[in-house]
Amino acid sequence: MKFLQATIYGFGKWVDFHLDFTDESFVTIYGENESGKTTVQRFLMFMLFGLPPKERDFYQPKTSSKMGGILTVRDPKIGEFTIERFHENRNGAAKCYTPDGNEFDEGWLQERLSGIDKATYQAIFSFSALDLMTIQGMTEDDLSEVLLGIGLTGSAQIQNIEKRLEQKVNEYFKPNGRNPIVNQQLAKLEHIQKELSHHQHEEAAYREKKNILLTLEDELNVLIDTIKKEREQLYQLEKIIQVLPQLEEYNENQAKLAKLPEEIPFPEDGRKRYELLKEKQLPLQSEMSVLKNNHDRLKQEILELEQHITNFPYEEIRQILQQASKHNSNETEVQKLKETINRLQDELSSRITDLHIGLSLKEVQQLNLPFHLEKHWSGLKTETEKFSQEYEALAESLQLIKSRKMVLEEQKESISSKLLPISQRRELEDLIDTAKENKVLEGLQLEAEKEQQSWEKRKKKSAKIANVLLGMSSLVAAFFLLLTFFTKYQLFLNITLISIVFGCVQWLWNKKSAEKMEWMLQQAFPMQLVSSASPEEIRDAEELLENDAKCKQELQLLEEKLKDCELQENSLQEQKILLDNQEASFSKELFHQEELYPFLQHIDVTYWPDLYHSLKAIIQEMKKLPLLQHDEEELQRNILQFQTLVNTHFEINAYETVPRTFSGKLDMLAQELEKFKDIEREIQQKKDLLETIKEQLQTNKLQYVTIEREIIELWKMANVDSEEEFYQRNKEGIERSELILACERIKIQTASYFPKDKWEELVISPPKRSTIELKINEVKESMKQNEAIKERKLQLLAEERAEFNRLESSENYSLTLHQFQQEQERLKKLAKEWAVYKAAKELLSATKDRYKEKYLSRVIEKTLTFFEILTDGTYQMIYPPANGKPFIVEDRNHIRYSVKELSQGTINQLYISLRLAISEVMGEELRVPFIMDDAFVHFDKARLNRMIGILEGISKNHQILLFTCKQEVLEEFGEKNRIKLTNPVPIMEN
Repeated sequence: MKFLQATIYGFGKWVDFHLDFTDESFVTIYGENESGKTTVQRFLMFMLFGLPPKERDFYQPKTSSKMGGILTVRDPKIGEFTIERFHENRNGAAKCYTPDGNEFDEGWLQERLSGIDKATYQAIFSFSALDLMTIQGMTEDDLSEVLLGIGLTGSAQIQNIEKRLEQKVNEYFKPNGRNPIVNQQLAKLEHIQKELSHHQHEEAAYREKKNILLTLEDELNVLIDTIKKEREQLYQLEKIIQVLPQLEEYNENQAKLAKLPEEIPFPEDGRKRYELLKEKQLPLQSEMSVLKNNHDRLKQEILELEQHITNFPYEEIRQILQQASKHNSNETEVQKLKETINRLQDELSSRITDLHIGLSLKEVQQLNLPFHLEKHWSGLKTETEKFSQEYEALAESLQLIKSRKMVLEEQKESISSKLLPISQRRELEDLIDTAKENKVLEGLQLEAEKEQQSWEKRKKKSAKIANVLLGMSSLVAAFFLLLTFFTKYQLFLNITLISIVFGCVQWLWNKKSAEKMEWMLQQAFPMQLVSSASPEEIRDAEELLENDAKCKQELQLLEEKLKDCELQENSLQEQKILLDNQEASFSKELFHQEELYPFLQHIDVTYWPDLYHSLKAIIQEMKKLPLLQHDEEELQRNILQFQTLVNTHFEINAYETVPRTFSGKLDMLAQELEKFKDIEREIQQKKDLLETIKEQLQTNKLQYVTIEREIIELWKMANVDSEEEFYQRNKEGIERSELILACERIKIQTASYFPKDKWEELVISPPKRSTIELKINEVKESMKQNEAIKERKLQLLAEERAEFNRLESSENYSLTLHQFQQEQERLKKLAKEWAVYKAAKELLSATKDRYKEKYLSRVIEKTLTFFEILTDGTYQMIYPPANGKPFIVEDRNHIRYSVKELSQGTINQLYISLRLAISEVMGEELRVPFIMDDAFVHFDKARLNRMIGILEGISKNHQILLFTCKQEVLEEFGEKNRIKLTNPVPIMEN
């Protein structure tokens, strides 16, 4: 495959740019630093393999809406075709056009590239000066991975598979491990085996437990019956103990009844009735005596009080006291008015002082504040606040812009420090490209193996057909030979010879074709894999490169943000100048107001509207003072008239003592009037009480006579003549009734304990308490012993029954046995799986070793060829890395040097030789353009000429694109092989 021409409609800095690679196979593309060489390389990779959306956005041109272009290539099988790829079309997918007008998609393009991806292409067919240090750290494992990548497509996947197999083997079994699955299964089986042995011992104890349970149950039943009988006996004895006091009381009551008469005359409730009458009679006697004494005393007191209140000036004092309340309210109101006037004056003076305007109360009263002044001052306040807010906003914006610039600068420095060195980035890119290259090569190898298998089938079928034809021609020849022998006809002999020749020729031709095809298949895919890193290293490398690309994008974004900050800062400075001019004009109006109202000079304009309202309120309050002063004078006149009236009364009426104060005189009059009223009320109360006493005396006399007649009637009914005899007769009757009731109560109480015959037996012959208590103690002791025995047996029975139930209901033995068998089967299954993973791991390791042996010699042989040419035969042998040692070279004097002992130029020559050798091995079947970027920076002129000679030889089979910024390299090529890039504006390459 060759690149013929490319048209860049938009990619990075390139817009509407055309490249013509002519028909030359070796083209030099020259450009100074920052001229866009790297962007051209990435455009070519973009056309072949595409880019993810974020990277496409990164290469979106600043001066064009298009992003993409066209690449024309020549394929040895298809011929010329055009690749078209645009960011905004088909999500960046390619569209291919052939000369016959057919269109193909991205998949068809990948088939033309034999399935290799961008990373594989860059790993095999592209390198730069940044990659030259790789060989110093290359180890045996690195070289093995490179060779595996040449021989197999997808070596990164093989590495992942190998690691996963190793991990799987360790997950299943380790000789001394605990966590692997098989180790855990073995430990689990051992534990189950111990449980199984324990359950076998429990099976034998079941029958013994059953016999023990039956014996314990029989013993408990006998013991329970004994305790029940003892409890019944104890109950009977305790009942007898309980009724012994009642039995004794019953016998005593019967003896007392025998001593009393059978009938005793006495009125019903006689004692109670007699005592009630006596209780009524005694208070009446004492009350009648007290009432008579009170009657005489009250008559004398009423006479004395009536003499004391004669000639009192009641009506005159009453009118004076009625006017006194109004007089007091007038004095209170006068005091309030004085306080209000003083407080208002003080408050107004204080409010004026608090305003700090330097005016007195009188000056404020003379102020003229028209109504339109409030609106004017409010407008001035609004304008002032507006200017203040705008100044603050401008200052804040300027500060924010400066802070943002500082933050952006710090972020820029921080991100710049995170950028990968160019050499490290190239190494990481080569690492990823190599891994992808190996993946593609593995795919090619698998296709070759499939083709080999298909050919084996076709070869067997073709050989079978050739043998059949040979047999048939032999039969035909034999048949016609017999005819010739019998007929002597020459034509049959010719047919015989033709048949023999035909059969032999087709058989030989088929055999030769098969041998040639086998040789062609063996030569078709002599692929060698390039060393590849582990998946973890590849993932780390991809992550580092992705982070590096993000850092570069962030740097570009930060620079744009810094420019925006500068523009915003300039705009804010212009706004500040305009605002200063407006403020100067506004200050003139403020000065005019201060001339009209000098007290405004020391007050901020934002407080002028508030000051206006305050002054207006003060002036309004001042209007209340004259009204308050007039009310005070009117009240003072009324107070003076009332005081004259009171003084005249005291002059006319001669009092023993006259108070000096006016309020004292009023209090004295009020007291005199109250004394007069109290005496009148007291006289009336005593008269009412006197009438009540008279009525009470008459009533008490009637009640006393009635009670005396009822007492005599009760004595007659009890057949007695005195109070003492009455009480004695009552006592005898009560005693007889109580004894009869007590005996009946005892019978009722004991009826629930014993039947009637048992009770009569106890009455006739009562038992002794000591005898009963002795029997009770004996029964209780026996019960206590039996209960203790019962509790012990119940506890033992519960324990034995629980153990018996556990043994009876337990299925542990069968379940454990079943579990043991299941776990044994699982162990066998896990062992088989472990064996499969173990065998696969060993087989994969053997495969890697075979690929290394197959391709190592070819790569080293070609590397030595190129290295001898570049060093002019100075070095005659190359030894690949082995046993932890790096590359070793041997000079013509048979002295060996490690790669670290060589000069930088020699190291570069060795690495370029190795890369060219790998590319040659891969390029025997996959012939795509070889891209190099200033790979000869350490070459002198002689070595540069040798290198160009090697590349010219390679360019016969591969197109080579050499990007350089060196004028001396450019001079080695003719005009046809040159393409110059010019870029007058510096750009940031990525």
